[in-house]
Parts: sequence; C-alpha cells; structure tokens
Amino acid sequence: MKKTVLVAMVMAFAADSYAQWLTQSAEGKGSYIFKGTNVSFDLLKTDFSFTINNLNDPVKVSSENDNHFFFYGGEINAKSAEGLGNLFSGGYLVPSAGADAYIGFQLANSFNRLVEAEEATLSAQMTKIKNQQFNDFVKRMNDKIDQEILLSLLSDSVIVRKIRREWKESLLVLQPKQFFDFLKTYKPDNATVAAIIPKLTAEVEAINKQNTEGLDHVRTLLVQSREDNIQKKLWRLSIFALGGIDASSFRRIESINTNNFARSFIREDYRGGHLGAGLNFQYNRWKIGATYLYHRTNNFNLLDRTDYKLTSVVTSGNQTLTQERAITAYSGLYGEVDINEFNSDIIYSLHLGGSSNSYALLNAYIRGNFFSRNKELLPNTYNIGFGSYLFTKKSKFLGGLYIELPDVDNYYEKSKPAADQNLRAGLKRLTFGIVGKFSLNSFISQQ
Repeated sequence: MKKTVLVAMVMAFAADSYAQWLTQSAEGKGSYIFKGTNVSFDLLKTDFSFTINNLNDPVKVSSENDNHFFFYGGEINAKSAEGLGNLFSGGYLVPSAGADAYIGFQLANSFNRLVEAEEATLSAQMTKIKNQQFNDFVKRMNDKIDQEILLSLLSDSVIVRKIRREWKESLLVLQPKQFFDFLKTYKPDNATVAAIIPKLTAEVEAINKQNTEGLDHVRTLLVQSREDNIQKKLWRLSIFALGGIDASSFRRIESINTNNFARSFIREDYRGGHLGAGLNFQYNRWKIGATYLYHRTNNFNLLDRTDYKLTSVVTSGNQTLTQERAITAYSGLYGEVDINEFNSDIIYSLHLGGSSNSYALLNAYIRGNFFSRNKELLPNTYNIGFGSYLFTKKSKFLGGLYIELPDVDNYYEKSKPAADQNLRAGLKRLTFGIVGKFSLNSFISQQ
C-alpha cells in the first residue's frame, strides 16, 4: 500500500526530462519543441510527462500576420530514477520530479494564400466527383439490370418483378462495394437468374475501377500540392528562453554505523534547476534545434547502487520477533555541481510514399555537459545518438526507437581510480530505448 501511494504521488506531482521536445534521447532531453498538447513516456523506464503550449492554434493561420507571434508553454514530469524493478523487488523507489516553462517568438512563412485556395478547390472537386460517381453508378446499374433481364429471355413475370424490385431497391441504399457483396450472396430462384449475377458483378467491378482511377488522380494532385508547398522554401524560426526546477529523493550510505545499522543511511533531498535559451529552425522537411542551459545538478547517476536488507530482532521471554526491511542505498563521492548543458538535434521528416500520409522522423542528436565546476564529481562528457519515430498525419500517437552511445570518450570511467576503470569500445556501450507520445490533437499536422 505504501508503494502504491508513493507511485501515485510521483505520477501526480510534477526529473530532469524536459519532455516538451518533439524527439528525445535516453535521458529524455531534446532541443526541438513539440507543438500542441501531449503525454510522453519511455517504455523502458517510468518517465511520464504532460506538455502544453499555444503553438498548435497559431499555425492555423488565416493571414500573413499570423505567421509571426509570441508563444509559450510548459510541462511537468515525474519518474522513478530506478525504474519499475524496485517496485516489485521490495526496495525503496527513488522518486524525482520537475517542471519547465518557456516563452519565445516565432517567425514563419507558413501562410500561402494561393496554396490554401488550391487545396480548397481540389478538396471540393473530390467531394463533387464522389457524389457524381454514386449517381452515375445507380443509373448505369439500373440500365444494366434491365438489359440483362431482357437478354436472358426470362418468361416468368413474377420472378422478373421480384428480382427487379430486390436488386433496384438494394441499389438505392447500398454503396457500390456493399451492392457487390449483396449480389455475390444473392440466392437465385433458377439457373437463368444465376447466370445474370456474374454479368452484374463484372459491371460493378468495371465501374469501381473507373471511379477509383478518377479519384486517385485528384488525390495525387492534392498530395502533390502539399508536397510542392513544403518544397517552396517553407521555413519557421523560433527563439525562446526556458527554465525549470527538478528534485529527487534517495538514500545514501557513507559508512556502516556498527552501533545502529539503521543510522548508516543518509536521506538526500536534491533540489536543482536550469535556465537558458534555445533556437529552432525548420526549412522544408529539415528541422534543427539547439539549446544552452546553465544547470544546477548532482552526480546521482555516477553513484553505486546496493540493495540491503535491514533485519531487527526483538526478544521477550521465550519469544522472538524478526523484522526485515529492504533498503536501496547509493555509495560514492556525492555532491551538487553547476554545469553548462548543450543539446542539439537534426531532424528529417521522411514521407513514406503513396497517399497514406505516413511519415518517419529521423533524428541525429548530441547531448553534452561542459565546463563542469567540479570535474571530480561530474566530468565533462557528451552523448551521441540516433532515433527513428513513425506516425501518420491523422494519428494521435508517435512511437519510435532510439540508439545512443553515452559518454563517447569514456570520461566517467577515466575519472575513476585505475583499478576500478572498465573501459569498453563504443559498440559494447550502446543503449536502446522505445518511446511514445500521445497527442490530444492530430499528432503531426502542426509540426
């Protein structure tokens, strides 16, 4: 029960994950702002965040003036630094949480009156074609039914009236595909009627093929219009300031108190924050992001974790009561450090072809901590990685996979005593992750 309440608290209160970003690294960091409202999570961790900003509405521009505007937003996030493992194994969770906010100004050339008018015309044309095709289908199939009945030389007037009524009434209420299925399952009264049905279904298939070709042509024009607009030097430039706070709580051990083992564990309540600036630029399908932050952080990630079981025994007369408590604690030199943090992303939106409006975001990134004020506690280091995220324009979900090489130059290991170092080649240190984002609106239509 205690752990259930703790997990609920972690999820409810606003971790250093900066989850307002469109894509993210293994640490949840990024530099290109997501437009709209979304919920983000990492399937291999317990990261959870909620993001909101006003970038979604201004993109629905109606005039050239709407291309330039102030924007603002923020996010809250929560996680357990140790993932879900301790929840089930009985150890203490390490909850952490944070909040971020940003404000900036965007310049763009998103609005194009000619493109808007062309797309509206093509959409109206597609609707008109669909309506006309249905009316033509009904007329052509009515004529085809009369023609095939006449050619069949059916002499039984009762059967003729029956099939004319059933087929033509169905024709008025069913779409072409449904009418085709109706004919295929129709139970004929005699061999002559049975011979008519394949001729009618063949006619339905021929009409549908013609109709599909006509609609596909207009769809191609519509897709091409959108693609041409993207290729006509579409650009957006966003400049913003951002800042936030983050906090975590964990137990640390420096030495064993032999008089009272329970007092060996020191409770650390970390409080930190960051302040900086960022720049996002989009040109056609390319997106480039960069952020700089002055960050007050700690070296929690470099501490060694150990799981303990604290056992206490109470004796009274001939009775003995034994109690056990699982404790997760961290050892090593610990402290808070000021660093300079730099994040950069290059993102390409790859159209996967056809009229499916399916896309992939291909994201190469670098995450670096530089100019550490205490290199003994937290060395300068940087990570590089690559992510791929799949989505459709109409979907509300983006999911993908990232692969990352942390601490490219092995600075963390090199900072340890020589006997404790574990220097490994880059291929043996790669990390993988699966991430997802839920959007409250169509995911990428405004990206």
